[in-house]
Amino acid sequence: MPGETKIRYAGAVYGYEEINAIIDSALNGWFGLGNYAREFEKGLAHFIGCKETILANSGSSASLLAITSLTSWQLVDRLKPNDEVITPACTFPTMFNPIIQNNLKPVVLDIIPETYNIDAENLSEAITNKTRLIVLPHTLGNPNDMDTVMKIAKEHEIWVIEDNSKIIKSFRDWGRACYCESTEKNPFGACGMRFNWKLEGKGNLTYDHKYMYNHIGYNLKPTEIQVAMGVHQLKRLPDFIKIRKRNFKILFEELSILDKYFIFPESHKKADPSWFAFPLTIRDVKKMDRRELCLFLEAQNIETRYIFSGNILRHPAYKNIKTKIIGNLKNSDRVLMNSFFVGIYPGNSEEQTKFNSGSLHLKDIQMSV
Repeated sequence: MPGETKIRYAGAVYGYEEINAIIDSALNGWFGLGNYAREFEKGLAHFIGCKETILANSGSSASLLAITSLTSWQLVDRLKPNDEVITPACTFPTMFNPIIQNNLKPVVLDIIPETYNIDAENLSEAITNKTRLIVLPHTLGNPNDMDTVMKIAKEHEIWVIEDNSKIIKSFRDWGRACYCESTEKNPFGACGMRFNWKLEGKGNLTYDHKYMYNHIGYNLKPTEIQVAMGVHQLKRLPDFIKIRKRNFKILFEELSILDKYFIFPESHKKADPSWFAFPLTIRDVKKMDRRELCLFLEAQNIETRYIFSGNILRHPAYKNIKTKIIGNLKNSDRVLMNSFFVGIYPGNSEEQTKFNSGSLHLKDIQMSV
């Protein structure tokens, strides 16, 4: 019902298959990672075309694990305190925080207004002999220019976050040395070292390798019940992507006439993104006030959100961190002050999406009057 039904920016879309899987997992009596986890990891790896995926309990935890894994003593050329990490100023806190939490130094770049990602052509300007890593979020699901990024990274021998699963699993699972799964039936484990691991400096004394620890780690695993739902959500993923693209296209086409007011989102010519949301940046704050506009949309029961942190360095938590700034970050500041998004998630029908655009047009008419 227009104006009464809440049009959300995100939410869960599921059916009886997910509910049955959750019940099945609960009845198995094992909440740690098990068969559902293996099925999900293999299914996701196949879907995205990579060798392996590793489950974490959130995207935030995945970012922490990926960056922290590069500090492992098991790596010959590991990251060390004060090494420089290139990353955008317009980012999400838990993509930025692991850089600080691992005593690394962020080197922040500005973004392109239309893509909300860095200008990869200017990446070389931020590189010094202390640069060791590039961390790039794909803002709202819009891919960075990875061809250019990887070319520059290889030229300067700089890491870009990629898979290094032995180590990531260790940090995820309390810092444990062993990679054997809970479902392994061999009493000595897949590694063959359970109950046979010799303790350093203790002669022939052995220990259970499953409870030997290589790193100061965390517990960032999801539960098997969550993964049971995820297995069936993975089957819905192609349809989710299709609906997101449809909703994005509807808003882009129906709002294009408002180009005088907004900067519209763009993607790289080689990209085919499944956007998380539909972002808009106000061109002239003298003609349109973001607060007023978002309150107007919320009054129509259309959820809005600002684009996460905008320029993250403007937030109190990062007031006293050690960082290096490349350029003036004016576009990241603009996102902080002038940008917002509305939803395109698979729970929104075509009718709801068109109501989103209609409400923005209505506001345009009110402003013109």
